[in-house]
Amino acid sequence: MHKERVLNLARALEEGPQDKAALQKFFKNFLGRETHFDMSKVTHPCGTPACVWGHYVARGDLQQTFKPHPESAMSVALAEAPPDAFGVYYGAQVVRDHFGLSLEDLERLFAAPHDACNCEDDACNCDDDDDHDHHNPNCIWHGGCGGAETPEEAVAYIRAFVAKREAEGQ
Repeated sequence: MHKERVLNLARALEEGPQDKAALQKFFKNFLGRETHFDMSKVTHPCGTPACVWGHYVARGDLQQTFKPHPESAMSVALAEAPPDAFGVYYGAQVVRDHFGLSLEDLERLFAAPHDACNCEDDACNCDDDDDHDHHNPNCIWHGGCGGAETPEEAVAYIRAFVAKREAEGQ
């Protein structure tokens, strides 16, 4: 695991967009309730970051490998890619290499929430009555960062994720 890069996910959420124009656009849209933390997409239609992955990608000062995709709210582009290049999914090998994490770990961090839990984890305690344990760290069906619904929840999850991986010697 590349600890600093994973912790920069939390930093991107805590500090917000680097670009002042993007920051003004973000807060203008946030105040108008058009923009909010949303793990189901990378960026909002206005181009501001939505999820953990989107906030990180928007921060060119924290990483220089990725950039927001000009055509897709669901993927990002490689920084060196031409504007018409296909987007990069968070599970791509280049992303796994960047963070030094497995696909399963990237899903724990970045997955969009699913409409219904379909996990086989007995600890999840999910059923069809919306009694989901939204913060079960083993259930990616609830979405990345344990089903975080706010930046603060995502930051807490990321920091706990790093601490757990360090304790495991990873």
